[in-house]
Amino acid sequence: MSLVVYTTPFIYTHLINRKGFIEGIAYALEYYVPLFLMVFLFSDNSSDIVLLCLSLTAFMSIYEIGYFENNVIAINYEKHPTIRHTKLELLYLEKNLKKIFYIRYFIALFLVAVMSLFESTWNFIGLLILTRIVFYFYNLRYRFGLGNRLLFVLLRLLRYVTPIYFLGIVTLMFALPVAMVNLINNYAWYNRTNIHLPRFFGTKLFDACMYGLFYFIFKTLNYDSIASVFLYLTTIKIVLFLIVLVKMRGKKNV
Repeated sequence: MSLVVYTTPFIYTHLINRKGFIEGIAYALEYYVPLFLMVFLFSDNSSDIVLLCLSLTAFMSIYEIGYFENNVIAINYEKHPTIRHTKLELLYLEKNLKKIFYIRYFIALFLVAVMSLFESTWNFIGLLILTRIVFYFYNLRYRFGLGNRLLFVLLRLLRYVTPIYFLGIVTLMFALPVAMVNLINNYAWYNRTNIHLPRFFGTKLFDACMYGLFYFIFKTLNYDSIASVFLYLTTIKIVLFLIVLVKMRGKKNV
């Protein structure tokens, strides 16, 4: 892979961490679409769609650095690491990692400068810096234990709050429930503490049940707009669960 592939925001996520057509589409439906839906529902300024495109790209430029740290550096400290690169790719990345990071920082700074034409970006800059710090400690300092869990929650919150920071407090009404569901998922799939959950808690069906619950909570409280976001997430999780179910049955029939 070329330097352009490794430094262009979004590409690394969809080629390496979320590779495959179905997984890539699922990532977009579960992450990108809800962010745009939030802006559509809670912003009266049409230029905020442009602002979201800029903030999301700047955020991914920084956030994906954490993926590089995990896939290239952290694997050296794990007994059973997930290997996502070939040996040749790892050699190339180890040699050019600093250059990749510097280019990504430059891209983010350039986009922040453009964003400042629309909105004050000081809070956004602070969130980007915090994201970089949290992801670093999550990857390389606190791989297990309570510290890892706390950093995971904070990282998930930042992932959903930062790109739509300009919407204000409503971002937390959306991000906190999502971060909680993600944390439960993570406990079901990874043994980072002494607490272990059945795999059901890591499934799309569980996600659909939880997001459906949040839909009814917000609907009951008359927060119809935020409720509609969770209705969307519930629907998407059910669809994705059915797709996984069909694929599993297809494999059994082969």
